[in-house]
Amino acid sequence: MDTCAQKKDLWAQEELAEADFGDKRLTKRFIQIVSDIAAQPEASIPQACGDEGATKATYRFLDNENVTPEAIRASHRSKTVERVKGYKVVLAVQDTTSLNYTAHKVTSGLGPIDGNGSNGMHVHSVLAVSSDGIPLGLVHQQVWARDPNEKGKKEKRKKLPIEEKESYRWLQSLEATKQAMTEDTHSFYLSDKRDSHYTTFFERSYAFGCQTWWFPRS
Repeated sequence: MDTCAQKKDLWAQEELAEADFGDKRLTKRFIQIVSDIAAQPEASIPQACGDEGATKATYRFLDNENVTPEAIRASHRSKTVERVKGYKVVLAVQDTTSLNYTAHKVTSGLGPIDGNGSNGMHVHSVLAVSSDGIPLGLVHQQVWARDPNEKGKKEKRKKLPIEEKESYRWLQSLEATKQAMTEDTHSFYLSDKRDSHYTTFFERSYAFGCQTWWFPRS
């Protein structure tokens, strides 16, 4: 095993050792899967796993009812919170990306991601970064699919209360960011112009007691 691969294995073991799926064998498999994918991030699951047995084990892991997105992220988030404590200033950078699964015709649970007929899911993430650009990890992440029946009803959605709008995820991310920070940490919240609920944002920021500054990017 080369030095780079050894470092990835060590990172996965240290970062994910606290992952809890109700079975230590699942945690062990999880660490191996992440290590394999980290070694070949551009590869498909079969390519990253290397052989048929490991590939089948990975798919069994993903099919296990105890393996949820929350359980997968929990250990990493815990480590992120630990790392954040070592910094006085942290940038909380958040944005939404789309996962296009239009080519996966038999996949269920997808929704529209644009106005061109593409289907998939959306992922909204908050990445903690030090003031000198060191990634500290994910503070918060949400994944969802839009309801196909709501397509074309933009004007109706505008009249909904903020808690029922898709953009409410920005405020949920603000709260999650606050929970990840210590009282001594100054967090700078970076987002794009879609975070348009300025007044609500500042009200929530004050209510959470955040030492937070907000910078919308152009």
